[in-house]
Parts: sequence; structure tokens; C-alpha cells
Amino acid sequence: MYNYNIQIRKVLFFLFFYSVSFAFPMIQEDGSILEKGEIEVDQLFYGGKYTGEIINSKRQTYSGDVQSYWLESWTDIWYGVSESFNLRLMVPIDKWSYKDIESGREDASGLSDIRLAAKIKIRDNFSGLFGLKTKTGSEDKMLGTGKNEPFVKFVYDTYVTSNFNFILNSGGQFNSENNLYNYGFGLNYYLSEKLEIVFEIFGENISGKYNQISVAPGIDFNLSKTMSVGIAFQIPIKVIGNSDEYCEVMPYLGFFYFPGG
Repeated sequence: MYNYNIQIRKVLFFLFFYSVSFAFPMIQEDGSILEKGEIEVDQLFYGGKYTGEIINSKRQTYSGDVQSYWLESWTDIWYGVSESFNLRLMVPIDKWSYKDIESGREDASGLSDIRLAAKIKIRDNFSGLFGLKTKTGSEDKMLGTGKNEPFVKFVYDTYVTSNFNFILNSGGQFNSENNLYNYGFGLNYYLSEKLEIVFEIFGENISGKYNQISVAPGIDFNLSKTMSVGIAFQIPIKVIGNSDEYCEVMPYLGFFYFPGG
């Protein structure tokens, strides 16, 4: 029997962190680019419960009757260097706990792995995000992977009408042992200047060993020209890899501040 106190690492740290974008679509990356000198600050909170097989900090798989719970806070800061080049800083604070039959309960909280990235407008409606996940989170407390890992994501974002647009994206995060791949499709419909409806379908895959597909309906309220708040729910609809493992619905709450608005 594996020692979960050392080996366990909640699987959704890897599956969902990279999907977070903080600008709607709320969970996936969109294609927006800031103008030169503009700043955007986003704050996201989300959490959930996972039951089943666990993947540790090296993305190695261990079976067991395990339940894990977590709450994460993400601060996302964008800066427009030019009309086609943006810089991004992502700072996550992570709190989690798990429980299994033999080991009881374990808890940890603190700074997770900070991400640094650049977003480049490649052509109209098409952009790329290129970045590095740094090893700032404690691997011993299972708040980080203990490795620097490059990541990339490509986004196609276009408006069908003045109040309706769709988004396609795909990307990955890479290390020497297992890679994380993700893909998605999002729809945004603006009911008014104040209210936006969002619907997303996306999936995450760890080197072919685990694949989860989810849908995420949500809404975004524009409180003013410089501030909005969004609510979304990630709902797993298909898990491939182990029929005993599943993730429950994940609520997301986001606050978006755009001083240049």
C-alpha cells in the first residue's frame, strides 16, 4: 500500500489549473488582447470534491478509496506591452485536504506554482499563450510539482454576430514524465450590455492515461465599465481512465477589474 501522506496529489490541480483564464469564457482561455499600456486584474475562486484514483506530484497513478477537497484562489494580472503582445502573471493560493481509509485526513494550504506567460496576437482572431509554470509551491505539502514546466495554448476567437461569438482553444503543459493536454469550445451570448451568457465544453488529458470532458454554463454581470463579476459551474460528463473516479460539480466565482475600461 502506498503512503498517501507522501504520494498523494489531487488530480484536479493538474487537470483544471491551466483551463482557468479569468476573462470570459470564465474557465477557458479567450482571445482578448489588451491595448498598449492597459492593465487588467482578475480574481477567481473555485473549489470542489474528487473521489477515486489519485495522481501524485509526478503524475504517477495510485489507486485507493480516497476523497480530496480543495479551494483555490487565483490572482491574474495582465499588461499590454503592445496591441499584439501582452504579459501575464498568475498567482494561485491553494488549500486542500484528503481522506482515505488507512491514512485518515491530511490538510495543506499556501502558495502554489506561479505562472508567467506572454500572449501574442498571431493574426486576426488567432492568438497564442506561451508560458512557464514555476516551482514556487511546496512539493512536500503537495502544493506544487517541484518542477518548472513550459505550457502553450492557441486560441481562435471570433464574433458570428455583434452579440454572439465562439472560441476554440487547445494546448498543453509539458514535463519529462507525463504531459497535460487540454482542448475546448466556448460560446458567448450578450443579452445586453450588462449581462452575458456563457457555455463551454472542454477536456483535459494526462498522457492518454486520464481524460475528463466537462461542460460549464455561466453568466457574467458587467457592474460598470471597469468591473464585472462572473459565476460558472464546471460539470463533468465523461471520465475515461477509471470508472470508479469522478469529480463533482465545481463552482467558480470571478471578479474582473479593467482600469482602462
